Amino acid sequence: MKRIIFVLAMMFLMGCGGQDQAAITEKKEKTSPMPSMASNPSIQVDKLLQQATSSLQKGDYLAAIKTLDVAIQRDRQDVRPYLLLGETYMRLQRYDKAVDTLIAALPFAPDSGQLNYLLAVNYHFQGAEKEAMQYAENSIKIFGQNKDEENFKKSLVLLQGLKSESAPTKSN
Repeated sequence: MKRIIFVLAMMFLMGCGGQDQAAITEKKEKTSPMPSMASNPSIQVDKLLQQATSSLQKGDYLAAIKTLDVAIQRDRQDVRPYLLLGETYMRLQRYDKAVDTLIAALPFAPDSGQLNYLLAVNYHFQGAEKEAMQYAENSIKIFGQNKDEENFKKSLVLLQGLKSESAPTKSN
């Protein structure tokens, strides 16, 4: 069952981020004036995210982690580096670090379905089923409110998988 949840998580990671990420970026753009590139942390973070993504594609996880740490230092309220860092730790099966990273982002984007989904998956892999179910339920609610049907369904499947694992089995 853990493999099924892992596959679901990977599908989510590859297909997610569109609406949540776009909404977060759009909100930042609307609320911030157009300062020069040097003083705009969002532009600096964009470049660092590109650099981290390139490192990840090359399989250089350490360089990606260092770059994402710098991106977080540049703009602590930009959730994108936290998400990518959490995903990176998840790929490395460092679920404790993934949870810590994602929890740090939660105050800046409590209504992020992707963030809640990733927390659910990582808590599950840590064996913290109660927390996993809580965040899975949060992601279902958020994706439902955002009318994000595809990710709503993925979150629902995740929650069903979590519940079926925690349900007592009948033996004859």
